[in-house]
Amino acid sequence: MNLVPPTYICLDLPEPQASEVMALRRRYCQRLKDFPPEITITGSSGVGAMLPQLHWDRVEPKLEAIAQEWAPIRASLGGMVRFPDTDIFCLSMSDPMPFMALHEALKHSGIAFEESQFPFFPTARSA
Repeated sequence: MNLVPPTYICLDLPEPQASEVMALRRRYCQRLKDFPPEITITGSSGVGAMLPQLHWDRVEPKLEAIAQEWAPIRASLGGMVRFPDTDIFCLSMSDPMPFMALHEALKHSGIAFEESQFPFFPTARSA
């Protein structure tokens, strides 16, 4: 099975932060009001989405291997930022370094990604 484009790699946002982000979305962003709260690691910045011609049975083992190497990341949300040249607003990470390291690991995992015009900046998309 080929991947359906665009396919991003995201981390779930835990409670109570997930509910707080959902409340912001429902108030300020009708377009994403029911979209699950997450932290995008690949897709919107840094490396782009995974190439659509990739087959899941070849991607899954690489993702599982990286997931086995990484402990859960404890993080705090920072301030609100605007994604460059868009009407997309996100919450920054107080310490982006663990997310940047994970992004780099995925970038060098052997999974092929599209190009992105934006440098990697880990955020929780809020509106």
